[in-house]
Amino acid sequence: MIGIGERKLPYTYAFNPEEIRYLRCLRNMSLSAFGEACGIDEMILSRLETGSIKYSPLYDLKVKRGCEVLAISAAEIQTARTLIALKYEIEKGSSQ
Repeated sequence: MIGIGERKLPYTYAFNPEEIRYLRCLRNMSLSAFGEACGIDEMILSRLETGSIKYSPLYDLKVKRGCEVLAISAAEIQTARTLIALKYEIEKGSSQ
């Protein structure tokens, strides 16, 4: 769309890059297998997971579609989010 900047478009992300790695690992999937389900190249997926490239709404939609293709449940998504929260709690506790 002409004249509309990225900051003006509201978008609520379904996932964040860290959650992608946890979902993939919970399913014991390789980068290539998960990327294929999402329609994302293995190298791009790796860079998304590490934060080397910006996670955009386009990638978010592709990951969301991939989760639908793989029938990843809301419980699995919540498990990934819980593991990430626990990881940060442990890291926070060990740094004090």
